[in-house]
Amino acid sequence: MDGCNSTSSFCLPYDGTQTRKRLEEVLKIMGPLIDGEGESLHTSPHLRRARNRPRHEQEETRSLSRLLYFLASAWLRQSIPSADALSSVRFRVVIAHYNQPELLHLCLRTLMHQTHTNWTACIVDDASDPDVVHQVKQLRSIFRSDSRFYWRYQSTNRGLLYSTFTGMECLRPHNDDIVVWLDGDDFLWGDDVLRRVAAYYASDDIHLTFGSYISHWDPIGCCNCSAHNWTHVAATNSYRDIEWTFSHLKTFRFGLVPHVNLTHMKDRSGKWLRSASDFALMYPLLELSGGKFRCIPERLYYYNVKNPLSHHNNRDRSSGNGRSLAANQTDNARYVRHLPRYRPVV
Repeated sequence: MDGCNSTSSFCLPYDGTQTRKRLEEVLKIMGPLIDGEGESLHTSPHLRRARNRPRHEQEETRSLSRLLYFLASAWLRQSIPSADALSSVRFRVVIAHYNQPELLHLCLRTLMHQTHTNWTACIVDDASDPDVVHQVKQLRSIFRSDSRFYWRYQSTNRGLLYSTFTGMECLRPHNDDIVVWLDGDDFLWGDDVLRRVAAYYASDDIHLTFGSYISHWDPIGCCNCSAHNWTHVAATNSYRDIEWTFSHLKTFRFGLVPHVNLTHMKDRSGKWLRSASDFALMYPLLELSGGKFRCIPERLYYYNVKNPLSHHNNRDRSSGNGRSLAANQTDNARYVRHLPRYRPVV
C-alpha cells in the first residue's frame, strides 16, 4: 500500500492517550452486559428490545459481544501504551545552533512546555560570534533552574553534523533512549509533540521516525508520508535512490548510532560534512533500522525557512572551498547518496 492515503503501518496517525481512555470506557460498560450483570442490562432500551428477540438471536448477539470484548481487550493490552509506558520513554534532545540566540530562546521554550517531561537536552553552540555567545550564556541563566538542560560551547565552527555528535556525547544516551534532532532555529509545534512521538515508540517495535512539518512557505504543512511505498523502499533498502523525504521531526534510538561509520560523516578530504548533514546521518540510520521506522503524518515541527543563515538563503555565501553553500549542499548530497549502504542490525 502506498503512503498515508492507505492503512500502511509505516505512517498511521496515533493518539494513544485518547484512544485508550475511550476504549477503557467502552470495556467498562461492556463487561457487566456480557456477564448478564449490571443495572444497565435492565434499564437500557436497546437491551430491553434485545431481550424480546428469539433466544437463539440473543445467544448469537451475546457470543459476538464476547468476541468483540476479547479482541478489544487484547488490542488494548498490546497496541495502546499505558500512561506508565508513555512516561517511561526517555528522550535525549540534541540542539545545535549558530548565531541565532533569539530563535534559540523560542526553541527552548517550546521544549520546556512539553507535557511529556522525561527528557534531557544538550545545547551545542557551534562557535558563535563572541557577542552571541554572551547572549547564549544569558539564556543559560534564564533556564538555570531546569536541570534537564546541558550546554556545550565549541571553539571552532565545524557545522551541524559534528555538533550533533557532540550533543549526543554530552547526553550519554542508553541504547533504548530516543534522540530528538532539533535545530536551534526551529521549534516544536505544540506542547504534546514528545508525547505523540512517545506513543509511537511505546506502541510498536520501531527504531526511527521522521515526519511532517509546517513552515512560513507552507503554513498548511508538509506531509512526507504519502510520497513513497515504504514497504517497497524498506524491502529493497533503496532509501538513497528516492526523493528526499526523511525530514522533521527526526528521532531515532541511540542504539543505532554506534553502528554508523564516522568516515561516512566526512567529505573526501576527511573533514566533517558542513552541509547535507541530515542526508549523511539519516540514510545510515534508516538502513540500519531494517524497516523498523514510522513516518508520522501529524505536523509536529516548525521549520524556520526564513533564517538568513540557512543554506537555501545563502546562495552567494562561500563554504570555504570556493563554492557557495547551496552548491556545496548539492555536491555533498550527491556524494552521500553514493556511499556504501548499511545492512540492518535490528
